[in-house]
Amino acid sequence: MTTIRRFILTAVLCAALVPSSFAAAAAQDGGDAPGGADEVAKRLARADQLLDAGDADGALRELDAVLRLDEDNVAAFIGRGDAHLLRDQVERAIIEFGRALGVDGKSVAALVGRGDAYRFVGKLDEALGDYKKALELDSNQSDAWVGAGLVAALQGRTEEALENLDWAVRLDGKSAYALKSRGDAKLDTGDADGAIADYDRALDLDPEAPDAYLGRGSARLEKGDHAGAIADLDRCLELQAKDLGAHVTRGYARAGGGDWDGALEDAKTALEIAPADGLGHDLHGWVLEGKGDLRGAEKAYSRAIELGKEFPEGWVGRGRVRIGLGETKKAIADLGQAAKLAEGDPYPAIWLAALGGDRARAAELGKAAAGWSGLLARFVVGEATLGELLTEAGRELDPRKRSARLCEAHALCGLVSEVDGDADEAQVQYEKAVELGRGEFTEWHLATARLKALDR
Repeated sequence: MTTIRRFILTAVLCAALVPSSFAAAAAQDGGDAPGGADEVAKRLARADQLLDAGDADGALRELDAVLRLDEDNVAAFIGRGDAHLLRDQVERAIIEFGRALGVDGKSVAALVGRGDAYRFVGKLDEALGDYKKALELDSNQSDAWVGAGLVAALQGRTEEALENLDWAVRLDGKSAYALKSRGDAKLDTGDADGAIADYDRALDLDPEAPDAYLGRGSARLEKGDHAGAIADLDRCLELQAKDLGAHVTRGYARAGGGDWDGALEDAKTALEIAPADGLGHDLHGWVLEGKGDLRGAEKAYSRAIELGKEFPEGWVGRGRVRIGLGETKKAIADLGQAAKLAEGDPYPAIWLAALGGDRARAAELGKAAAGWSGLLARFVVGEATLGELLTEAGRELDPRKRSARLCEAHALCGLVSEVDGDADEAQVQYEKAVELGRGEFTEWHLATARLKALDR
């Protein structure tokens, strides 16, 4: 299992800090209405200002007036697309960008705008098609390179993603959007320091970019800097009060810093903002688990699974809680499902094997995987010792990561001992896990729950 919960980056990569496609188009399209060109230009400029201010309704009124004067004004259609994106009306935005392309099939701004809209709703192939068309028309279009890079990141083509985003930054080194997006991709690869450097540059250029604060807060959380993460997420929420990602990420940061009540507040707010999104329910489960309410946590994770059966996080969380509750068969079923879904994450398979479930995947990992996860896999199939785990954990120079590994090693050994029927040894190992770990680690929760069960 992962040692720290972090806001799922898909949400960051799908929708973040997208600059208006409209501004460039408006500068080029003053309108062809006889005697109305000045009025069209004036209203386009006013709509641009309103979009920058986040006033989608006001911008739409101005753009409707433009279309009454010039029914084929490409910039007005693009502006309407951007306005609908501001209102989270993505499908309507796609229609408006399509109307612009119906008038001018070579409008780079419309292609980039529609590509962004497709990306927001997960239509990645369609998005990539529009970005590629835009780049065929203008290979120096930085925003199109950004879009192509983010799609590559979402599709798991990490090297291509970073190449595209590097190129976008080279083309426009003063684009906060490009820098912030490259930060997102770096964070997705685990390069938190590189991500923070890009977020810093983006915020130097645009100090009021909420998504850059969200990204930097996520990177700081990844590094265990809970106070720094909370400060960034507070600022994000000052700028954008109902940001689901910021509340979820701040919830994990607060929990990591020991503020479980504050984390619960963020979880409840996330559920109010988006009750049908599994992210808030995952956080709610995590917080209830941390506060010792395992049945409440089980219910929250179950709701997350109902809303997103294809995501492993809910299955892992519920499986872990059920280990704590002593419901081994149910835990094995949950972790088995998680192992199928999380092909790139070895931990569900490792803990599944520790419970006495299917050991085939853990055995494969033990042979193929290097480093810590490979050693854990070898341990649960009897090919490595606790001493080897503790020696390897002790080599970790970062104190927080060393603490996480020691906690994980003892918790895993405790579970193996318990499954083998040695309750006394299990208790010793769980106590060590609790002593050496901290509340932000999933294994600390598991060890705490099993100690309570053994005491009964």
